Amino acid sequence: IQSKEYAENMLASRFLSSAKAEKTWRLLRYVWVCSYLSYRKLRTFIVQQYKNTTPELFILKAIFVYLFYFALISWSAQRIREILYLDRPMMEQLQFLLLNMGLLKMNVIGLNALSNDNAIFVLDLINAEANLPNLIDSLEELSCSFKTAHILILVSPVSTDRTRDIVRDWKARIPHLQCENVHARLKRASFLNPSNLFPPLAGSSLSWIENATSDDDSNNRYSHDRLFWDGGTIQMTAITPDKELEVVQRMSETVRSKSANVNVHIGEYRVNTHRNLLLTKALKIYETQLDSDPHSYLFMVGGDGLVDFDVQSIGVQFKRAWNKGYDVVCANGVKYNGWFYDSFPTVLANGQWFIGIGKFKNTQTILSKPLVEANSCFSAFAAYKLEKITQTECRFMSENESRQKVSSLQPFIDRYEPKSISRQMAFNYCLKEQANASIVIASQAYSFLGMDKSRFTDRYERL
Repeated sequence: IQSKEYAENMLASRFLSSAKAEKTWRLLRYVWVCSYLSYRKLRTFIVQQYKNTTPELFILKAIFVYLFYFALISWSAQRIREILYLDRPMMEQLQFLLLNMGLLKMNVIGLNALSNDNAIFVLDLINAEANLPNLIDSLEELSCSFKTAHILILVSPVSTDRTRDIVRDWKARIPHLQCENVHARLKRASFLNPSNLFPPLAGSSLSWIENATSDDDSNNRYSHDRLFWDGGTIQMTAITPDKELEVVQRMSETVRSKSANVNVHIGEYRVNTHRNLLLTKALKIYETQLDSDPHSYLFMVGGDGLVDFDVQSIGVQFKRAWNKGYDVVCANGVKYNGWFYDSFPTVLANGQWFIGIGKFKNTQTILSKPLVEANSCFSAFAAYKLEKITQTECRFMSENESRQKVSSLQPFIDRYEPKSISRQMAFNYCLKEQANASIVIASQAYSFLGMDKSRFTDRYERL
């Protein structure tokens, strides 16, 4: 009986082996036939293209296909590598991808805690037409959450798109803008918002913070069904400096007259001129209209490359940092599927510069704590306590000036020997040097820096 069972088992195993082998050979034959037919089709197509065009045009087409194919492979490999190595859940990566593409906007769930603070937003814009509509909506929503809000916008004369027209239309609309209408717009949008398919961003939770309350609740200013209080106001000033190019040219000639060997960058002086003009206007508003209220903050918003920012996480996490006594708070500027991008002006409190480390390790460092102390940061969205700025003589300056005037930069220069120094870094170091300002990166407050490759990537080796 045992011999019979053994023989039957042997026959069954042989049968299964032969069936498996037949299946394998069938699959190999199928792959070979498909490959051969594809080869024949491709060869026929190439021969037809060669016969129907000139040799020169055929060579150009072949070069284009070759470059397009390898560019696509390179881009795809980079994106796959980012998905695999980035320490974020897949759904969260998809969420950040849509946010950086401008296809998604997260809901506002509660910003009542900002109602005792004042905000001045400054934007230096050039060719910002593509992202400006999203930024306008987000700025209106965040501005209405504050006790008072001022928006200062400077559009450079060298801007060549419709940025100036969009700003002009917005300025005409601001006097008629009611924060109650913004509140109603947010309420309506929250029901059908595609972001409801995703969980809220980590920094959006209100569980850690006590919402603002009022002794007078008769007007429902702080009731639970409100996203922000009902007393917010927005004032806007649009600036276009007259004869800006002549002013910058005179500045550069003055510098050259002092030293013929100095290399003057017109673009650098233009940006510094813009930012200092905005800073001067903001300080005047702080002293004359806000009565030097210590709960007043200057928001520097980078119009170049900033797709949008998350209103809810910015409001919650910035307020969290202010309550802990920090004077400068920067957003976590993310790109593509959620990795930290703005390495150039970022220096941690221990002196570690983010350039040359790698985006995945930098992202892990930022996400290691809710608030990461730093010597410098920006991420196209940063808030400065105006009281600290008034205690200093800090302004935006050229790279040569910053190397000479900001002595606290010297250890950084000696350690890294940088080819270039961020103007935002020099400004931050100046604040630390003259006013002992405390700077922090709010890792759960997000600004979205888009999907394109920055023109600074190669120059400063940001990645």
